[in-house]
Amino acid sequence: MVGRDMAVAAVVATLVYCGFFINPGHMAVFDAEYGKAASTYIPERSSLVSQRVEMEAEYLARQRDASEIETKIEALRVKLKTARDAETEADLENLLSLEATLKDQSLELDKSVQRIASDIEELTRIVDRTQGQAENVYLVVRAVALGGLGSLGYILVRFMSFRRWSALFADGNLERTVAATMVGAIAAVVSFAVFHTGDVTIFDSPPPPPTLRPDFWRISILGLAAGVAAGYIYRRAAHRMEDIFVAPDAAENAAVGLDPDRPA
Repeated sequence: MVGRDMAVAAVVATLVYCGFFINPGHMAVFDAEYGKAASTYIPERSSLVSQRVEMEAEYLARQRDASEIETKIEALRVKLKTARDAETEADLENLLSLEATLKDQSLELDKSVQRIASDIEELTRIVDRTQGQAENVYLVVRAVALGGLGSLGYILVRFMSFRRWSALFADGNLERTVAATMVGAIAAVVSFAVFHTGDVTIFDSPPPPPTLRPDFWRISILGLAAGVAAGYIYRRAAHRMEDIFVAPDAAENAAVGLDPDRPA
């Protein structure tokens, strides 16, 4: 009996942990690509962003230098129109050569910036996709845990309120409790899906609304409520099916505490 009690406590503790203490970062266990995104793609994207900022600053500096040189070239050309001398012509040739070099450097920098921007965009798509997948798995895990916890909590409270804890492990009640927990988990997942997508349909859905982030506590309330409701419905349906197909002796069941809802 102690071992069974510990097993129930372990299940409850696991559901509580998965329902309230996990975060999308834990989903790297289920998705290797998310772990790679966190360890490789995101740092690489940050490095590329820094490189782009540096190159853009250097590109602007080259543009300013080219503008200053162009002003000097125009001044030398005006000077040569009034008086030609070898020194001025040499200065003009040097400035024209420097201007061409700066333009070539600016062109290469611009190409590098465009290439880095393309790489950043590609990495951003990968990171967004993997993070979206991880958040979906995170919501499903929370839904399963909260729905199962709500349904299991409801069943356990039913037994404890009648001081018949030992009956939980008698005559298939444990199996029914597990089934009720699973039903609660499924109901919570469906509830999350309905609220997340806005509808359940086999047809193409309309364009998605602006990105909204689910609230932690509203998700918790929804999952627990769905689990409790599913547990209650499952219990009532199970009794009905039992009456139809099994037709046990209700008085005998009540006497051993298998069914607290039916008087002895």
